[in-house]
Amino acid sequence: MQNRVIILGRGPDTQPRVIEVDASGRMIVAAVTGAASTLYDGTQLVGVGAAALNGGTSRTCIEMTLQSDPDNTEHVYVGNSVSQSVQLVPGQAETIKIDDVAKVYVRAAAGSQRINWHAVN
Repeated sequence: MQNRVIILGRGPDTQPRVIEVDASGRMIVAAVTGAASTLYDGTQLVGVGAAALNGGTSRTCIEMTLQSDPDNTEHVYVGNSVSQSVQLVPGQAETIKIDDVAKVYVRAAAGSQRINWHAVN
């Protein structure tokens, strides 16, 4: 009997989950279709005033991870242009689903702090 391919449905990121099984039903290959094609990377100094990531320059994406730099001395806050309510302590990271990195705003609790980020599209 030939191997079978079974589509299990869509995961939380809306991508189909596909597995290949042998004749006895054991999984032999695991794959995710629609993988990200580009990884963008950046780091930015932020002050107490909210600022858009990537200097406000639009960069299309589907998901991004932000990290408060481990060497920061204060917390960094993440949100949108109106409110930055998610607090990241130095070294802490958060992953969000968003379509443009410039829609994410960050600010420091005090002084000048650094935010590191990756985005995929």
